[in-house]
Amino acid sequence: MKEWFSVAEVVDELGIPANTIRRYINNHGIYLKIKKKHKSYFIHKESLNVIKDIRRWYQDGKSGEQVDELLSNQGIPMTISMGEDEQTDIKVTKVLSELKEDMKEQKEFNKRLIEELEKRDQYINEKLKTRDERLLSTMKEMMEVKKQIAAKEERKSWWKFWR
Repeated sequence: MKEWFSVAEVVDELGIPANTIRRYINNHGIYLKIKKKHKSYFIHKESLNVIKDIRRWYQDGKSGEQVDELLSNQGIPMTISMGEDEQTDIKVTKVLSELKEDMKEQKEFNKRLIEELEKRDQYINEKLKTRDERLLSTMKEMMEVKKQIAAKEERKSWWKFWR
């Protein structure tokens, strides 16, 4: 069986008008595996059932947003085109849950890191406080010693005033 079908072949296969298929590609193309060559679209065989589902939901009266939500809820992978021939399928719900888990881990790590930083800041502040106290104490002692030396010098040299 063929892998890729043109829009005309999909029309023959599914009985859906070409304009409708192009509208589905424009509105819901991220859920379809499609290739575009020049002005023509080629749809992968895996996407034929998705197109059938989209058609059924629109016939049931669903809006475009509701159809997108249904496609996402059914776990249909989004297809992201990287270049002309490169496409990557991702399951949004899986990726989002992985991102959510990663964010939770990151928040816990950040919380632990903040706690460690706060402890380190507290430790540094305590050490600075004790250093400042020692420095002030030493400076007071030095001032006291200088006063004593000055007083001693003053007592020795009182007789120099008479000369």
